[in-house]
Amino acid sequence: MREIVIADSVTTLGDVQGKVLVAGSHGGVVAAFLGANAGAHALILNDAGIGKDRAGIAGLTWLEQIGMAAATVDCMSARIGDGADTQSNGVISHANSYAAACGVVAGQSCREAAERLCKAPAPHSKPPSYAAGR
Repeated sequence: MREIVIADSVTTLGDVQGKVLVAGSHGGVVAAFLGANAGAHALILNDAGIGKDRAGIAGLTWLEQIGMAAATVDCMSARIGDGADTQSNGVISHANSYAAACGVVAGQSCREAAERLCKAPAPHSKPPSYAAGR
């Protein structure tokens, strides 16, 4: 089975190449870019309350262009910036189409979603530059 790794922030990642990454970062485009650029296989982030123009989950749609499965946990279920709490207590709030195809759904535990994402197909391309995603 593919390895699941946990990080508090996508700005301080160790080796995530080919692994499912559960991170406490918000689910915006910059966090999605950093996770994908680091080589994560799939990604779970925090929806950060969703926010203006759905900025807290914008990374999910952005990742679809490279074929990466991604989801967010509800910000009221896990502390933002705390990867261990995200993994232990997070409840999925949103999933992109690639994650949904793996059976990731709203209301599911983060732990179960991460296990399902281990079976996601690999992204079909590298992420574009962050500037292109804005």
